Amino acid sequence: MPAPHLEAAEKSAAAKEAKKLHKDMRLRGERYQDFVCYHLYHSKGVVFQNFSSKAFQISHGENIQSWEIKLDSTHKKYKRLYIEISESAKGDPSNHSPSGIYMPSEMYFIGDWLDVYGFKTQWLRDAHRQHEAAKKAHKKDATVELLSWTTDQKTGGGTSKAFTVSLDMAAKHAGHYSLPGEPNWIAMEDDESRITQAKQMFAGVMAG
Repeated sequence: MPAPHLEAAEKSAAAKEAKKLHKDMRLRGERYQDFVCYHLYHSKGVVFQNFSSKAFQISHGENIQSWEIKLDSTHKKYKRLYIEISESAKGDPSNHSPSGIYMPSEMYFIGDWLDVYGFKTQWLRDAHRQHEAAKKAHKKDATVELLSWTTDQKTGGGTSKAFTVSLDMAAKHAGHYSLPGEPNWIAMEDDESRITQAKQMFAGVMAG
């Protein structure tokens, strides 16, 4: 049995690692949302007006269009899309809050840096409802066979609950959009051309 001080140190280290993981995942999610917004605008002319404050995101959704955007980096490996329905920031299975498709949204986009699928959120909610009913009745049908239940996935210190949709089903019920691949974030963040341009304009005005 580990000494109390060693056990406390292990818990502290685990908490720090979980916090870092959560921060990294949040950053990737935010980058992916910007990435999809940028490329759908330039390829399809679709304009997203995102909300920045948590108050508006909870009450009105992520943006004026009421569209949700999620990153799923493993969907090609498993040939399934992870459709989140609830999450618990503290990892308490008894204290889950609705999330994902149960947040205010009309469209739900999910994918990776090479492609993204756009579902009508109501279709996903109906699929989830049908899946739950079939589970309770111990029945299968054409829809349920292509859905599976996943629970308690680690999401950076917490857990999320979800069901998965096969890519075959996604091809029938979602729009599909190609993307150019993950950009070089370091190069983008080190690009000072816009700052240099602003400095030059400012200097010109001040010089009169």
